[in-house]
Amino acid sequence: MRGFAKTWRRMGRAGVALVTAVALLAPLGCVKKPQKDAFIEHWNTMAQKSEGYTPVSRPRKVEFSKAAIVAKKEEKPEAKPARKLPTMKVTLRMYDTDLVAVVRAMARAANQNVVLSSAIPGAAGGDKALRININVVDAPWDETFTSILSANGLAYAVDGDIVKVMTLADMEQQNKLKEASNKLSAEKTKAKALEPFVMARVEINFAELPKIYATLSAMCGSTAQAGLAGQNKDGQSGQPKPGETVRDITPTSATGDGMSINAPGGARNPGQLNCSVVPDQHSNSIIIQGPPDDAERLVALIEELDKPRPQVKLKAFIVQTDRETGRQLGVQWGGLLKNSNMRISPAQTGTATTTTATGNTATTTSTIGTGANSGQTGSLASNSNSGDAASSATASPIFPGGTSGQGFGMNFPALNDSLTSASGLGAAGAGVNFLFGNIAGNTLEVQLTALAEENKIKILSSPTITTMENLSAFVENGVDVPYVSTSQNGTNVQFAHATLKLEMLPHVVDGSNLRMKIVVKDDQVDTQNTVQGNPFIYKRETQSNLVVEDGDTIVISGLTRDTIGDNESGVPYLSDIPGLGWAFKTKGSSIKREEIYIFVTPTILKDKPIAPVPAGDARGFPPVAEAALTPKP
Repeated sequence: MRGFAKTWRRMGRAGVALVTAVALLAPLGCVKKPQKDAFIEHWNTMAQKSEGYTPVSRPRKVEFSKAAIVAKKEEKPEAKPARKLPTMKVTLRMYDTDLVAVVRAMARAANQNVVLSSAIPGAAGGDKALRININVVDAPWDETFTSILSANGLAYAVDGDIVKVMTLADMEQQNKLKEASNKLSAEKTKAKALEPFVMARVEINFAELPKIYATLSAMCGSTAQAGLAGQNKDGQSGQPKPGETVRDITPTSATGDGMSINAPGGARNPGQLNCSVVPDQHSNSIIIQGPPDDAERLVALIEELDKPRPQVKLKAFIVQTDRETGRQLGVQWGGLLKNSNMRISPAQTGTATTTTATGNTATTTSTIGTGANSGQTGSLASNSNSGDAASSATASPIFPGGTSGQGFGMNFPALNDSLTSASGLGAAGAGVNFLFGNIAGNTLEVQLTALAEENKIKILSSPTITTMENLSAFVENGVDVPYVSTSQNGTNVQFAHATLKLEMLPHVVDGSNLRMKIVVKDDQVDTQNTVQGNPFIYKRETQSNLVVEDGDTIVISGLTRDTIGDNESGVPYLSDIPGLGWAFKTKGSSIKREEIYIFVTPTILKDKPIAPVPAGDARGFPPVAEAALTPKP
């Protein structure tokens, strides 16, 4: 009976605890989930779907003075390269034979066209012929031919497919003809310089006006300087700083440095055009003045230079996390192997037994073994050059189940000598370094967002930038830290920049690859260490140049920081007793290593045609590449 009562008391206490728990949790179930703003969600969706595009070329607006647009002149056929003499082997044994007969026999044997000058004895018939003796065995045809001519005071010249044999007097006469022809050509060039000039104004649509002007000025035999009145230029490129406007562009005249003034008719180097170019900032166009032929060449050159560049969308994630989480990310997204016989990723399974390189290996960390949680496995057996890959422990991905992406994600190069020699990674591979690969679809963004919600990582920034090819794009986020400086003028308050900056310069290669220049700067303010009250600023920077495929993800790391913190632990209640609490608690310090990971995914935007120009518009001119300039009568 006593045991039955005790059981009822226990059940009563359990029931009270259950009712209390339900009462406490009931209000939580009534809390409404935060409602998303439909207006904000609409614009967020549009921002994600609108990726931009790359414009295509369109007819250019060109205005001509004293010129008309007519059909393009027929292009002259290119001159064929001079044909070399035959090199076949010949055998000749002749005594007291006519030289003309020997040359004709050799021409028939080699199927070579030969023309003999009438001044050669015996060539015209009836004259006393030159008699020669020859005995050659398996000698090259060209050497035999030239030896016969030189031994008898004759020479030859190759004119296309024909070999002309002549005397020295004929050669002198031919040189005189060449001199007369060159003189006539010089007279034509001089007369061309006196032709009436034409003037053309060409709009610049896609290129930068200062750069186009500098190129055209060099073609015309002068240099150009683009600058701001009363302001300094960028010391590296000579161009105005970003955000500034070019107000004046002036040509530089030559003063003994080998350059000529930018004016028609001035002294120029061979190959330079007899034109002058002037930039017009108001209409963003180039004004060309010169002979019709030279002006036409410059207009055609502008057509080739002023084309729309491909536009590149750069999606970046700047993530801060600890080393262990970063290592798990690397295991989940894949491994990098120098040997092409194996590929490890959560979406595939592969096995290699005779490889000479390892992947995702570190001296004191685990390597890829079996990714059981992702449903995929990959094994790597070791040999004399593969280190400790076979005996390493397993590493499970963060997310259970599902595809975690395809391709390569991160690389953990080994630190021991046996692995660096096999993998080619070098001895400086400490931790996650650098790698790029294809992380399928939106997997990267989804996983990073999920990790951020679980407080495993912190997304510092996730910018999306669209820029043109060969133009730099950057994202900068930070603070200006004030500090006090003392000088002769007194005490001044100045500011130091502490920013996180990501700068990229893309260049499209063959329409499917990109050459990227990436610069990452991370400045951190350390308020624990100060000098006269001014905090320290730790600066970290990494630069890289690489070639990556369109849509691949670049992962950059190496920006690490160690944070030293004090911690205290002890027995509850007893550690708080004054005077005696120290006996029940311990103090210590911990070091936390934080790393910055940069994920960059460049995408080449597709071309999109520009809307057609209405009929009768001034821009309805035919393309300049199909037109020529001729002076009006």
